[in-house]
Amino acid sequence: LQMLDGTHLLGIGQEQGDDGQWRQKLSLFDVGDLANPVELGKVTLQVGESTAAQWESHAFTWIPEEHLLAIPVSSGSFVMVTTEEGIEIPQSTFTEELLVLDINLLPTETLLPEIRVAAEIEHDSPVLRSVRLGDYLVSIAETQVKSMAISDPGTVVSALDLPAPGPND
Repeated sequence: LQMLDGTHLLGIGQEQGDDGQWRQKLSLFDVGDLANPVELGKVTLQVGESTAAQWESHAFTWIPEEHLLAIPVSSGSFVMVTTEEGIEIPQSTFTEELLVLDINLLPTETLLPEIRVAAEIEHDSPVLRSVRLGDYLVSIAETQVKSMAISDPGTVVSALDLPAPGPND
């Protein structure tokens, strides 16, 4: 749980879908009345997606002035591939990204507080952290560092490939 301001709380947990499968969920709550918290909005990740932000408080970055939240998301799945010998075997595939969410906390007469996806920044390896450096959001993965302007988080302005960690790193 993370307080975003004096009356809004972000919760990261799990939700069981209608299909019976569990998914990670990010929920925005109004806790102005602690006896009656209200869920204002949510983003539910797909089956197979997870975020370290559920158990690691340093895994997300909140930029209150821009109402942006950045969290690492990993997803994995299995596909069947056929070998040269004609044998089908499962092969795992993984996707690593920094998910940037726009969390509107200032409702108007026509707009309620909400959470929406602002950007998804793909990486070649697991995203470990993200940080704000001036006007930039920087995502740090095991083998890459990428920076995006906070005003346009969907556009990578620079990237640096790092050597893959060794067996003892």
